[in-house]
Amino acid sequence: MKKCPTCNRTYADDTLRFCLDDGSILSAAYDPQAVQRMPRQSGDSQPTEVLLRSGKAADTIQSRLNPTMASPFVEPIGPSRRDQARGWPWLLLSVPIILVLLIAVLGGGFWLVMTMIKGGAEKRWLAMLARGQVNAPTVVRETTAELVSNPRNALALRARSGAYYVSNESDQGKRDAEEVERLLASAAGAEEYEARCYARWRLGKPELAVSDCTRAIELDRKFVWPYHNRANAYNDRRDYPNAITDWNKAIEIDSKFAPAYNNRGVYYTNNTRDYDRALSDLGKAIEIDPQYAAAYSARGNAYVYKRDYDHAIADFNKNMELDPHDARAYNYRGHVYFFKQDYTQAIADYNKAIELNPRFAWAYDNRGNAYYYMGQKDRALSDFNEAIRIDSQWSWAYQDRGNIYYDRKDYDRAIAEYDKAIELNPQLAWAYNGRGLSYYYKGNLDQAVADYNKAIELDPQEAAAFYNNRGNVSYLRKDYGRAIADYSKAIEVNPRYVLAYGNRANAYQAIGDRSSAAADRQKVNELK
Repeated sequence: MKKCPTCNRTYADDTLRFCLDDGSILSAAYDPQAVQRMPRQSGDSQPTEVLLRSGKAADTIQSRLNPTMASPFVEPIGPSRRDQARGWPWLLLSVPIILVLLIAVLGGGFWLVMTMIKGGAEKRWLAMLARGQVNAPTVVRETTAELVSNPRNALALRARSGAYYVSNESDQGKRDAEEVERLLASAAGAEEYEARCYARWRLGKPELAVSDCTRAIELDRKFVWPYHNRANAYNDRRDYPNAITDWNKAIEIDSKFAPAYNNRGVYYTNNTRDYDRALSDLGKAIEIDPQYAAAYSARGNAYVYKRDYDHAIADFNKNMELDPHDARAYNYRGHVYFFKQDYTQAIADYNKAIELNPRFAWAYDNRGNAYYYMGQKDRALSDFNEAIRIDSQWSWAYQDRGNIYYDRKDYDRAIAEYDKAIELNPQLAWAYNGRGLSYYYKGNLDQAVADYNKAIELDPQEAAAFYNNRGNVSYLRKDYGRAIADYSKAIEVNPRYVLAYGNRANAYQAIGDRSSAAADRQKVNELK
């Protein structure tokens, strides 16, 4: 058993040479009753921008409760002189044998010591990444030095890849991930399977990643990282129940495993809209690692959805303080100003995000939306085009470009853009809504209703506009009762939805309910 002289943490794994929390050289310690938690490896998380950032990791390891102790030394009774004389020839013959055995043991011992040192270094690199992005340059420097002497060290490449990704140097991270996959064509052991799982997840191969992490778990069921990386791969496959199960398992194994709290919190924000649970998880990630920049941004996004803009801005500012070169933090803060309808300030933040990362398709798309709402639709279209040029798989840019063509009454072209957005992302509710509007104005009411129905199914919590638009179809068909029901549902989702009150007033007027129509028109005036 070993002990850190700086933080006093003890470790049951005698192969470790460095403290996995602060990097100090470990000294011997004896604690026969201890049950230790040995930090294992950590990686990265991207929220699901998810660029995942790293956090603390630990694996529960049961120490020996009653170590075997040597018995008291007893001086033996020596042999007689005759027996000693008879033993000389055998002793002379034994010397060469002993020397050969000694050389073999020493050689094997040297190899074993070097293996222990190497294994401890790799664990230490990943543990440093778990402490936040501030350690990434050190990890890059140390792993690079190791790779100079041992370029086939796949676990060092895995650690360096993680360091590059958390430093927003994804091109270098991807190159290392590719090399990890190449070197580990025949993986052996839980750590190698985890490394290949991580690499394949980073390379957009979730099916293969799931298979590798499953094998790592079979080999070591207390290894936290395969559960976390498998959850990330499940999340990319939109297999959310299995993703949640694995994040839960990672936290069960290690209650201090910040990346699982972070990614589970992002899931609650983006998929279930359970913002309170998201804030709880993200707050826990930050409590575990106060330097966890990505967790501040993820929590800021949850605050945005709760319309708590002051707390959101504070979290994005903290992200910028911890990592001034993180383009995503400026992009996220731009969202806040966008929702506050301060489009000028939003554009300033999107400009900064693009300055820091000229290939940031999302920032171009967001800036395009800000220009759109400022009425500068040519500039908006230019940004949507640039987002697609940078990333042809960016579904939202096709949707937003469809909105431009819809405004121009070029409905066929708009429908083509919405089709492409839905092809890339079948969960994009607003693309169905936009396509439904285009079909509505082309006179294809049945197809319009089908698209509005799908939009409502995909996003019932944000469906006020979808109910309103479906109500318009019923109104056009003079089915006023059904129209009123949809307008009422829109108001239930968003009680401040002026357009739905106005439309419902017209429907009430059409059936002769002047009192209800007057009440809705009064509500319109109050909300304006």
